Amino acid sequence: MLDTKRGRQYTFDNFDVTKANRKAFETAKKFAENIDSKPLTVFGGIATGKTHLLYAVKNAIEQNSYELKVILTTMAEMQSLLTDILRNCGTAE
Repeated sequence: MLDTKRGRQYTFDNFDVTKANRKAFETAKKFAENIDSKPLTVFGGIATGKTHLLYAVKNAIEQNSYELKVILTTMAEMQSLLTDILRNCGTAE
């Protein structure tokens, strides 16, 4: 899922912070500011801002650290990739 232009419109500045998503917003923003932080997992119901937050994190990291590329993927895509790597004796294209 390497789409470098997709999601550029999502930023922390235009995220609609509510009482229900404030903690997720603050955690995601801290994560984006500290590239050495622990992994970030985002989960929640439909239309709660998950996609917006993940793209905002991606965009902030790439804007502040030009040498880094962030890849957003789904668990299904990751599982498929890892399965392919194992089938190919530990190599991936």
